[in-house]
Amino acid sequence: MKEFGFKNLNVDNWLVQDKAMSGIHRILPNGETRPVSSTEWFEDIQKPKLADSVPEEIHKLYEVARGAMIYGYFFYPIFTFASEQFTRIAETAVNSFIIKFDMANKPKPKDSFRKKIDWLLQNLVITEDSYKKWDATVLLRNKFSHPSRQNIITPEMAINLMNSITENINYLFTH
Repeated sequence: MKEFGFKNLNVDNWLVQDKAMSGIHRILPNGETRPVSSTEWFEDIQKPKLADSVPEEIHKLYEVARGAMIYGYFFYPIFTFASEQFTRIAETAVNSFIIKFDMANKPKPKDSFRKKIDWLLQNLVITEDSYKKWDATVLLRNKFSHPSRQNIITPEMAINLMNSITENINYLFTH
């Protein structure tokens, strides 16, 4: 079997922790470290929550991406897949939010994600600081959607992205 630089899945190892995860440790109160268990990993990924006011379809998409991220514990490249999905969910959330408005100047469904984020800023839906986070999501979504090679996102990067997108989506639907 070809080597791609990540775990080659087979019937014997698909439910075994990916060796890349063995480097993820918890710092204990006494300063020592130990590997993160699968249970701790599951709990960490389950911490962020979408607000109840976020549409159900966004919740469904979000839970699938989060579920995929949990399985990154067993197959490291899934962190990248889940991160890609979270950026697309962010765009879907923006579309869902904009649809609620009956305004003449609102973006069209076919307009770019960037134009929609610009519209949110111009209409004071998001702040300048929030715009910067949304802008980073737009850049990542574009990079993920038009890859020139296989990217590998670290667990920390994936969790930070999930947390940022969760915060941004919640802000849209709670303010």
